Amino acid sequence: MDEKIYLRLLYGMEEIPDGLARIIGRNPCYDLAGLPSPKLKEEIEGFIRYRSTQVSIGRMQGDKQFYNKVRRFLKECATAKSSLRDKAPETWVKQFRTWMFKEHIPLYYRSRGPTGKENISKAREIGYFERMLKFTAVDARREEEKDVWELDKLEIEHRENPIKRVRTLNFTRISQDGIRQELKKGIYLNLQGEAIACVQKELTAARRLSRYLADRYPQVQSCRDLNREIIEEYLTYLKTEATGTKHYHADLNRLRSLLESTGQMCDYPNLIGLFLTRDIPPTPKAES
Repeated sequence: MDEKIYLRLLYGMEEIPDGLARIIGRNPCYDLAGLPSPKLKEEIEGFIRYRSTQVSIGRMQGDKQFYNKVRRFLKECATAKSSLRDKAPETWVKQFRTWMFKEHIPLYYRSRGPTGKENISKAREIGYFERMLKFTAVDARREEEKDVWELDKLEIEHRENPIKRVRTLNFTRISQDGIRQELKKGIYLNLQGEAIACVQKELTAARRLSRYLADRYPQVQSCRDLNREIIEEYLTYLKTEATGTKHYHADLNRLRSLLESTGQMCDYPNLIGLFLTRDIPPTPKAES
């Protein structure tokens, strides 16, 4: 399969005219080879084709220096299942900046204005990657299928926090793709009957469980694989090793609620009754 996108074909040319060829070459192209996932290739090819409708062929050739650095970054830092929609754009940009720093690629460039004053701007590579991310962020999926939900776009009523408005729910830190998709269904159900603060606590508890599973049970990629033995070991971990929370009552109650709702939505009977009453410590009494 040819993974090269030839500029002359994008611009409807049989061949590059001699004068232009002296500047950009006879048959310049963008190379998708090395991008680690089919989805990334699809998304980036779409961006390249769109970009060719917005700028000249000379600008497209000039952009290749930025594209090639983005491709190197994705080749090293993305996975065989990656999509540019997997993470928030600012997360991708932060990772790209970190990679550029390690590769000794300047994060800023200097230029002088008409008056001779020196201006400092972010690197053009970063601006190019941001344009790519903005293009791919246009997402036709239903809101509840995305990894970051904008609550105003969900087609359900939910109970607002009267003190602090919550605009989004972010699932990206649940690293197991199967578990992430399944828990979305449980959250969607709970969102219709619970206060948004409770749903946020469920997501926090889910992220904590996800980190534990990634470390101790990397083979567990679906809620269907959860069992009582895993939960018992997780409870022991929370009591003896975890430092992220000191009050487990609310955390475990919210996790139990989420897993049981997920069990109902996905028809996973193993999630119903996964927690026992004795697993949930009593609410600490307030000091008198």
